[in-house]
Amino acid sequence: MLKAVIIDGSAVARGLLNTVLMDGGYDVVGQAHTCAAGTALLIKFSPQIVCINRDQVEQDTACVDAM
Repeated sequence: MLKAVIIDGSAVARGLLNTVLMDGGYDVVGQAHTCAAGTALLIKFSPQIVCINRDQVEQDTACVDAM
């Protein structure tokens, strides 16, 4: 099963995407509301799939560059 991490500032969007991914057979190993928290999850779990809100990228480009 592929591991996935969700990074989105909206709890509703994270919840919906979590449901879609889990129903699709993916293992959602973590969710984060900030880019910094998401980076920690990426280091901890090394997921094959990362779902990140484009607004997060535009708001925090320095953190995304670190990924």
